[in-house]
Amino acid sequence: MKEIIEVFKYDKIDSDYNTLIQLHQSISEYSGLNKHLIYFDPNFPIYFKNIIEQSQNDLISVLKIDKEFAGFIHLKISDEIVFLNNICLNSKFRGKGHGKLFLRESLALLPQPHPIYFGLDVFLSNDRAVSWYRSLGLEIVNKSNWKSLLSSDLNNIKQRNIVITFNKDLNGFNGIYVNDNKIGTIVNKTTLLIHDLSYIDLIPLNDFENVVTNQDTNDFNEIYHFQQLETSARMNCLFENVKEKLNKKT
Repeated sequence: MKEIIEVFKYDKIDSDYNTLIQLHQSISEYSGLNKHLIYFDPNFPIYFKNIIEQSQNDLISVLKIDKEFAGFIHLKISDEIVFLNNICLNSKFRGKGHGKLFLRESLALLPQPHPIYFGLDVFLSNDRAVSWYRSLGLEIVNKSNWKSLLSSDLNNIKQRNIVITFNKDLNGFNGIYVNDNKIGTIVNKTTLLIHDLSYIDLIPLNDFENVVTNQDTNDFNEIYHFQQLETSARMNCLFENVKEKLNKKT
């Protein structure tokens, strides 16, 4: 019996919302960053609800197979580029060729005119995803190394005449600030994602179980000890090239 496949824009919170949030958490399941990303923060469901209901620059699409929630795609849209923020299928439906159809139909939901470029970030540990994106014509343009601070360095705090504050950012996540400069994001009260290492010595690092950064650590290696967790790659190509590859019959 042929499957009933549906792809549609998700713009209203319904009974599938909790499943959609849970799928976000499975994105990093097999990476070194599992449980360290904002998807695991209790503020994430509220943040994503606002994106669905209010953002004009995001498209969330849903895949249903025989009426069952099978996956979602989150596209961020600008004049120059459509960015594949996330694509995730329920494990039950992976490896069956649904991803190509899902992405093709999701891109068809984009408003006209289409952007010039198509881009995404991917964990290099996800070999299957990287191979698929290459088959669509995307190429790696840069890489980011994600590292964690070894626990032996968590008490390395100094005193400088600079005050840090703890506040919520515009998206509702807890952050650490120097004046108006956000230097870190706190995930689920246990992980600190540092965005600006120049202030690392001001942060009470021992308040966190994990301290993670994707910033260049070379200038800090004599004082702090970092362990490689994961490498992410930025990939892009012309939007029309991706559309052509997706439309090509195999």
